[in-house]
Amino acid sequence: MPNRPPRICSKACCSGVVSGNVCSVCGPRKPRTGWKPRNGSRQQRGYGADWERWRARKLNVDPLCEYCLKEDIVTPATQVDHIVPFRGVYDPKRLEWGNLASCCERCHMAKTARDK
Repeated sequence: MPNRPPRICSKACCSGVVSGNVCSVCGPRKPRTGWKPRNGSRQQRGYGADWERWRARKLNVDPLCEYCLKEDIVTPATQVDHIVPFRGVYDPKRLEWGNLASCCERCHMAKTARDK
């Protein structure tokens, strides 16, 4: 099996060249293990198949951003927001129709930042 071509080291502030698994400045690199999500998988956080069905239905019923419409701006909705954040998979607010709002990515990111 052929070796990977040399590449720049991915560590911050290192300008070494990595050949195989050894950096010319840092030395041997620890092999990566599988990626692990910080907060659990999508399903563990409450965004499984049942959520995907509700999300698709909400976007079909309300295809425009509800937050932009309040400001008389017409923007297509690409996301569905929980107005009141839910606390877990078994929280009834998770799939409550009245707790969902279709929104654009910009509005969703802004509201998520305000919620945190």
